[in-house]
Amino acid sequence: MIEYTGLYWCALLPGEDPLTTPQTEAGLFHHDFQPAFYAATSAQGAELLAHLTTAPGDPPRLLAAYQAHATRVVDLRAEPALPLDWSARATAGDRVPSWERADAARAAKATAMIWRTGAAEQIVVFAPRHLLRDTGLRYPMALANPRDERDMYR
Repeated sequence: MIEYTGLYWCALLPGEDPLTTPQTEAGLFHHDFQPAFYAATSAQGAELLAHLTTAPGDPPRLLAAYQAHATRVVDLRAEPALPLDWSARATAGDRVPSWERADAARAAKATAMIWRTGAAEQIVVFAPRHLLRDTGLRYPMALANPRDERDMYR
């Protein structure tokens, strides 16, 4: 495990606060309402990743910065990418490799995991209310909205 300190960036809807908003049931590295804060290690990365879930007509999002010091981070950046189709696998009742990896990290007392998706580094923090501090920095996202992931890396 590594130590990772810095700004973590995410794209928020107006009024959204990931430190107080109820957790979703599942995501790439969490299930059964486990705490998880997903972010990128750069504002540009957060904006690129937000385009994957933003559709034309959605409300504009803001890029928000959070400061964190995570001491027990599982570093997956050099490992082969995990399948991103967690939702389809869970719906089909199949095993979800990313959940298994996150469950193992949590069992090993990791506070976060960092990985790479395309050109963006992402991080998931397992105890966001204890490790993150909102910096108050907010910036409007650019108006461009690529809908094809390949567009983000050209």
